[in-house]
Amino acid sequence: MSVHRRGVEMRYIEYPWVMFKELLNGVRLQDDQRTSVAVVHLTTSGAKDQVVEMLDENPGNTPDLYKVIDDHIYANWKGYLYKWTGNKFEKATEQEQRRYDEVKQITSDDVERYPGGWSQREFGESSTDYHFSVEVGRNFSLDITNKLLDEGGHSLVSVDVQRSGQASQSVWHLDGRPRRVSSREYRNAFESPK
Repeated sequence: MSVHRRGVEMRYIEYPWVMFKELLNGVRLQDDQRTSVAVVHLTTSGAKDQVVEMLDENPGNTPDLYKVIDDHIYANWKGYLYKWTGNKFEKATEQEQRRYDEVKQITSDDVERYPGGWSQREFGESSTDYHFSVEVGRNFSLDITNKLLDEGGHSLVSVDVQRSGQASQSVWHLDGRPRRVSSREYRNAFESPK
């Protein structure tokens, strides 16, 4: 899942002026942006998540056009094919590129299906509430929810795992509401990854 953090840094004395400008439909552009890809690997025994920080903050800086081929995840990234290795994206070989071009996904409504039982459905923040569940074999299901939080269009997106006879387990969530943070939290959120 692609995650975009945007921040505006200001002193307390500036805050009333910014709020006044917003009332007049003035928009303050962000001072900082940090983009990452959140990866959650689910198995019958549990969930493992990790974050891959994107070093380039220009448009198109996250992978897209995902396909699953021979149980490997591939994606287009800046015009090149990359393969997910389990902890990062690596540039694919020419042979993998040819295979990617050959595989056609079958689309049913908004779900794309691939050989081997893989399927893909896009979701993200929305200006309306939505909820859907996806059965993952006979082992568990994913419960995806978007809850609109305010009139500004900010929402909470969550992914929960439902296993038979067990309590629901939250594996990922994104609270899209703007909020104030301390200077330290702000620096931590936008510092370049090492």
